[in-house]
Amino acid sequence: MKTLLIIIAIIYLLKLLTRYLGPLLLLFISKKIATKFGAQFEAKFNQQGTENQNNKTNSNAKIPKSKKVVGEYIDFEEID
Repeated sequence: MKTLLIIIAIIYLLKLLTRYLGPLLLLFISKKIATKFGAQFEAKFNQQGTENQNNKTNSNAKIPKSKKVVGEYIDFEEID
């Protein structure tokens, strides 16, 4: 009988703890995940910024474009 009361008391205490500490735990986890994603986003953004700066410096150099002659345009007409 005493063991049954202890088990019921433990279950009741776990329910109370999850009811009050659960939202706080979820808030803590969500903030941690948000900062992790924010750091990844900033790293990606900074990486793209340096790539854009490199592209701007490379775009200033004149790159000769080759013009390939593919062929002449032919307009086809349908025959009934």
